[in-house]
Amino acid sequence: MTRPPARWADGLARAATEALAPAAVVALLLVGTAFVGAPSPVAAARWAGVALVGAVLLPAGFVLVGVHAGRYGSHHIPDRRRRLVPFVVWALLALTVQRLLRADGATAALLLALGAVAATLLAAALANLVWKLSLHAAMAACAVATAVLAVGPAALALAPLVALVAWARVRLGAHDPAQVAAGLALGAAAAALAARLTV
Repeated sequence: MTRPPARWADGLARAATEALAPAAVVALLLVGTAFVGAPSPVAAARWAGVALVGAVLLPAGFVLVGVHAGRYGSHHIPDRRRRLVPFVVWALLALTVQRLLRADGATAALLLALGAVAATLLAAALANLVWKLSLHAAMAACAVATAVLAVGPAALALAPLVALVAWARVRLGAHDPAQVAAGLALGAAAAALAARLTV
């Protein structure tokens, strides 16, 4: 006799999926890195605002318009075949914001974060052409790896949130363990690549 599913576990998985969705994780990453090494809170707040509008709100709006038009199913875009355009659009917006903020003198940490987000999205877009890789897992790993590169090993304290995201996506049946593991590896690798490329 099989046991019924634990409702509390499903509820926790749904809550983690929404609270730590890629857009939310990117927003937290951009705001946090905007203040790392900033010359003043005012400058950091300005850079964070520009980053949030260009690299979070605009791509989220693009996806929501697509959901309303019936193209994506939900804001999580469950059909991997529909992910190429929104992922590439989001990546291009992140790179555009990075260019604008570089010209405005933004700190290396924020420029790194924007580059890491763009690299993760582009790699995930390509992967999802053939396999349903988890963007939730990829972006969570990217964010923690970027935070470690920006502020040091203390940021590893955020690692349990990455594990929570990975568990939640498997628990809800959105991905299998291999898809989540690949997402984790991709996100961490994208952050490392962005660190090498960001000057």
